[in-house]
Amino acid sequence: MNNWKKYAGLAAAGLVVILAVVKLTHSTPKAPAPSAQMTGDEADARNRAIRERDLSLMADPGADRQELATALYRQGRQKLPEARATALKILAGTADPGLRAACAVALSKFDDEQALAALVKLTSDSEPAVRLQALESLGLIESASREEALRKILARGGIEEVERVIIYGALAHASVKEGERKAAVHTLIQAGAGGNGDAATRAVMLALSAAPKDPEVVKLLENKVKENKNDAIVPAAIRHLAAIGDPWITTQLKDLHTSQDPKIRLAVMQVLNRACPVDREQLLLSTLEHESSPMVFRAGLQEMARFPDELFEKTKARIDASKTIPSELRDMLVSDLPGMRATLSPGMQRLDPCHPELAVPP
Repeated sequence: MNNWKKYAGLAAAGLVVILAVVKLTHSTPKAPAPSAQMTGDEADARNRAIRERDLSLMADPGADRQELATALYRQGRQKLPEARATALKILAGTADPGLRAACAVALSKFDDEQALAALVKLTSDSEPAVRLQALESLGLIESASREEALRKILARGGIEEVERVIIYGALAHASVKEGERKAAVHTLIQAGAGGNGDAATRAVMLALSAAPKDPEVVKLLENKVKENKNDAIVPAAIRHLAAIGDPWITTQLKDLHTSQDPKIRLAVMQVLNRACPVDREQLLLSTLEHESSPMVFRAGLQEMARFPDELFEKTKARIDASKTIPSELRDMLVSDLPGMRATLSPGMQRLDPCHPELAVPP
């Protein structure tokens, strides 16, 4: 996958997939973390155990609602048929909005008409978060009737602006005709340009997901960086513009690296070897010498680890000589930096990621 697609996907996923099941149940749907030393057979056994436990929860009428919601979320995304059947059964009678939202998530991976009809019904739910999740799930379902269903919802009126944005985001992917896809993206761009609320933020990220290299989308991202009023969009915009080789963002890093927002400083550090400003060494040094966030400091070290030998040694010497780096962050120079450098092959250590021949073509 091209890096610009990777960054676009990551950026969009960070805001678009806002799961109502998490909001409503206050339960984060995570499986137990695997051991770093886990073998393939151990991982398979772990996954089987999780699946069997989730199946037991789905078959238990008295199951804890939060655990059941997590099971539906997890196994629905794995396309387990039992998750579809359980979701449809629950929707026939539950009054619990958290479970209805979890059912919407589970049904998003099934492309049959019954699943689609259930999601369409949920778009009229009394609970706003359930409606939003249903619309997001409807946009993901791979049914041939998806576009028609979305347009009917749009035509019925009385929907909130954020719901309208989600529908156009889905149409930007689902529309069969190129002109209609472009029209959906243009609508998202207009919605995103007008503010920084939830609807506008979603509109920007959905437009980015649907058309990451569209000139209008690129200009929208540049404008959002100029405004610097949306702490969710700006870091994503920095990463994406650097990933597609937009020369404008390279000229902005000198100012952005001093931002009071650590998320923006983090994004700047992460693109130093993508945007490749001529003063990247100085940008990195001036950030690290005054950095208080371990996350940003670590990201800077990771980028420095990719510098070619001569620049790496020169930069490291200057950091070692700095008197302003807190001791707890300075410890990373000894504990973490050698490992970061060691992950690169000796050949890669001699190559500059900013060398034109190594750049990813736009």
